[in-house]
Formats: sequence, structure tokens, C-alpha cells
Amino acid sequence: MGEIRKYVRPLRSLKLYKEAISTVYKSKTRNQRSDIQQLKVQLEESNRRLAKARELLLTGDIEADDYRTIKSETEEKINRMEAKLTATASPSINIEPLLDMAITNISQLDTLYEQGTVTQQRKIVGSMFPEKLTFDGFQYRTTRVNEALRLMLLFDKTLQGKKNGTNQIFSDLSQDVIPLGFAPSAKISV
Repeated sequence: MGEIRKYVRPLRSLKLYKEAISTVYKSKTRNQRSDIQQLKVQLEESNRRLAKARELLLTGDIEADDYRTIKSETEEKINRMEAKLTATASPSINIEPLLDMAITNISQLDTLYEQGTVTQQRKIVGSMFPEKLTFDGFQYRTTRVNEALRLMLLFDKTLQGKKNGTNQIFSDLSQDVIPLGFAPSAKISV
């Protein structure tokens, strides 16, 4: 249970994670959307080129052999672009509801585990530790923690910063004072 509590975070800090994830996701999908838009523009340009070549053939400005060459090159280019477009065109997913559900679950992870059935508890542990979990008689061991949880801990550790030996309780601070004496002394560097 202590291991699970290590990953529980207050809702307000989880909302910061949600904002960060959402921003990165939108940035990545924005790049994908611009790539798709660029492919569509190139596809339209190739179709216009093919139509223009057909028009020139009908008016007699180009020979049939030239038209066939232009047509085969352009159709090959169009087929490649359409294949690339279908490969990159994935429907944009609204991840906001998924993120809301995830932060709600993480903020109550210990409660969900305590009140859950054995099946729910296994799902929680399985999602936290995706690889084999072993018990050596005294403690549980796993080779890897879920990447999202690992990054959350790393992010929290980074935010806490290095304390450099300071103590929050002032009574525990050192009370050693170097006596200076009565005579003026040289500068003492600490």
C-alpha cells in the first residue's frame, strides 16, 4: 500500500500535468495537421497539372506521347501522395476526457486500491508495473514502473530541487558561533 501511496498526487498538481500533456499533444498533432494540409495542396496541384496537360492535348498544343509521359509521371506522384496521406491521416482524438479520468484516478489511487475488488487491485498494480512483479519474501520488486508514473516522480523530484542541507525547523540549525574576541580581527571567510 505504501508503494501505491507514493504515486498519489493532489488534484491541483495533476492538473498541471494535464495542461503540460495537452499542450504537447496539441503541438504534435498541429504538426501532423500541417503536414496533411501540405500534402493536400500538393495533390491538388498535381491534379491541376494533369488537367492542364489533358487540355493542351485536346487543343493540339502537345503531342500524345508527351501527354502520356506527363500523365504517367503525374499519376505516379499522385498515387504516392495519396498513399502518404492515408498513412498519416488519423482522426484527431479529443484526449481531454481521458486526461480528466486519469488525473481523477491518480488522485484517488490509494482509495481505489483499498476499496476495489481483487480484480480491480490487479488492474491497478498491473497498470503501474507493466512488467513482472516479484516478491522475494520481504518486499516486492519490479524491473520497470509505468513510464507516465516514472516521469511524474522525476518531475516532482526536479521541482523540489536540492535542499543543500537546510532544515525547516529552526531549532535544529547550528548554534556554533565563532567567538571574535575583543580586539578587531581580520576578515573571517566562511
